[in-house]
Amino acid sequence: MSTKSPLLTVGTKVEILRDSMSPYQSPNTRLVSAARACGFEWGTSDSFMDAIEEKLDGTIERTVTWVMNAAQKREFIWAERTADGTLVAKSEEIDFNEFRNRFLNLDWISANPDHPISYLRATHRHHGRMLATIKTLPQHVIVRNGARTASIPTNATPEERARALRALGK
Repeated sequence: MSTKSPLLTVGTKVEILRDSMSPYQSPNTRLVSAARACGFEWGTSDSFMDAIEEKLDGTIERTVTWVMNAAQKREFIWAERTADGTLVAKSEEIDFNEFRNRFLNLDWISANPDHPISYLRATHRHHGRMLATIKTLPQHVIVRNGARTASIPTNATPEERARALRALGK
């Protein structure tokens, strides 16, 4: 008899991350993305599920689940600058749970600005902010007339569009 199921091997340690947010908005998605970038492995062969359940009372409940390998350790190597400016090599090996605790702990991030986990967290935070800003900006229409070019926002008023086109000689 096989001890291996399609999803788990007996004795496998997994960490289950679950929430009810869209995976596009969930902090768990950013956490898993950062962990995967560091080489942390999936916990099962089917490590993501976005499920909608209709309850008996007619309400809809969303559950988003990620499954990560909790036993695996990854090595992190970085340099810290001492008070006199000397760079000192540092390294450590941590498991997924410690990675998660650090990635989500803003006090730890602030206290360890040179650690690779802090860089990952900053990248994800800034990426999210950048996307939020980009969503508020209109697309632009590029209009060319010979060597002259105008960039007209798609939300420009008819007067603004006409003024840009006149400046191009159109």
